[in-house]
Amino acid sequence: MNVKVGEFKGEDVFMHTIICGQQDDNKPVLVLCHGYGGSGALFYKIIKSLTENFTLIFFDLVGMGGSSRPKDFDENKISAEGCVDYFVEYIEKWR
Repeated sequence: MNVKVGEFKGEDVFMHTIICGQQDDNKPVLVLCHGYGGSGALFYKIIKSLTENFTLIFFDLVGMGGSSRPKDFDENKISAEGCVDYFVEYIEKWR
């Protein structure tokens, strides 16, 4: 499932999002986020066991996996400090 983040920084952006497990009021929601350069596919080995107790939501960070790659995404031009702010902006918009 793709979740459209909407227009952001002047362009349409989406973040590839997957929801697993029964959405049940008794099960807490667990959001999983991969590291830099990864994708939500990294969680495939633990999905089955986690869905016994949780509803899982995992997504691909913008610019990675199945998410869109914004025009301003250039890994060679983003500092370590700026990288955190860059991704947090998109995650907050997605949330």
